[in-house]
Amino acid sequence: MGSLILKSILGLVFLMLVVALALFLSAGSLSFWHAWVYLAVFATCTLLITMYLIKYDQTLLASRVKVGPVAETQKSQQIIQSLANVFFIGLFIVPGLDYRFRWSTVPPVVSFSVVPKFRRRPVMMAPRFY
Repeated sequence: MGSLILKSILGLVFLMLVVALALFLSAGSLSFWHAWVYLAVFATCTLLITMYLIKYDQTLLASRVKVGPVAETQKSQQIIQSLANVFFIGLFIVPGLDYRFRWSTVPPVVSFSVVPKFRRRPVMMAPRFY
């Protein structure tokens, strides 16, 4: 059990490090406030899910710790996992490049305020990268 928890925590730290590097290196600045907010929300949600799985479903957690191309046995699945990893990192590189080169500009108030039509009152949504 201790080994599973250690692997889970190390995997979570590695994931956050990779995401942070992709965001901030592509942005060329640590002043990218959208990325800081995203990292905080993403890390909190991921940590809560990991803690839940540690407490209630360690079998599922053990299967989730084995990820990526090395966890797959079929060549086609290894290729698919490799491509999925590249595209996943791309999801964080593009917003960083957008911040760096100012491809799009949206006022912060618009990033934070969204009023879904199905709700009666406004709801603050997570900030967006644009």
